[in-house]
Amino acid sequence: MLCNRYLNAFLKTAQAGSFARASEVLAISPTALIKQLNLFEHELKVKLLERSPRGVTLTEAGRFLYTHGLEYAREGERLEKALQDLQKEPATRLKVGTSPLTPGSLITEEFLRVAPVIPALTLEIVPFVNDPRVASAILCHLGEHIDVVTGLYDARFLEQYAIEVHPLKALPLSLAVPPGHPLYDRETVSFRELAGERLLLIRRNWMSSFDRARDLLEALHPSPDVESFDFWDVESFNRAVTGKRALLVIAPWLNIHPLLKEVRVNWDLTASVGILHSRTPSPAVIRFLEALKEHPQV
Repeated sequence: MLCNRYLNAFLKTAQAGSFARASEVLAISPTALIKQLNLFEHELKVKLLERSPRGVTLTEAGRFLYTHGLEYAREGERLEKALQDLQKEPATRLKVGTSPLTPGSLITEEFLRVAPVIPALTLEIVPFVNDPRVASAILCHLGEHIDVVTGLYDARFLEQYAIEVHPLKALPLSLAVPPGHPLYDRETVSFRELAGERLLLIRRNWMSSFDRARDLLEALHPSPDVESFDFWDVESFNRAVTGKRALLVIAPWLNIHPLLKEVRVNWDLTASVGILHSRTPSPAVIRFLEALKEHPQV
């Protein structure tokens, strides 16, 4: 999915011919601009720019994207304005995005806890499918059609999507184990007992907590038989069951597939979960977050 922020950075750089001039137009530092463009190329898996001391030039793929990207950006601006004109959302409505892997239960619990002090605020559930394009679009456009989602995060993730977070808790990493796996009858295992086991892990560089787990597992002898996948969706859990591989998860995801059971690992690895929101939140989000800060959970 073409994140508008990255696309705009690419278009301005292509027009300016250098990172320095483009960064002035965008009012960001050259370092921040270069980081955005590197992430954009990594996401698209295509080299767009040739860098040199004299500036930047477009690759063949870059020229193609520049030609079509200008119209894409203009159409996006027209669509955004049309939607804004069509319906002005009331400031009292908090729109919560939910999916099987981004359940709204944690936000709902927090909302009910502070509801007495924000009686004018209502909560609206906005379901979406776990698809990489949809998920990327939602994160790139938080604050437009969806105000907040519950999700895992780290510093790299927040910077990638230019979003902020209200931290909620740290959840331990555990295993979702299918029938037929050697660990299925266990309640807990030691980290070293995972040596040589059949595991299913999210790809590297998705989230630092899962990367730390992968580093520890790869250092075991014998190393576990690890199969990687690119994106969290229901199919990831189906693969664990059909392939009889233990899937590294957090507890809220354990009810996605009824055949998987939790086996806790005796390690101190956790993943941070929080309420993800735009850097320019709506009045409804501001009021909700203020209530959470004024009335912290004991």
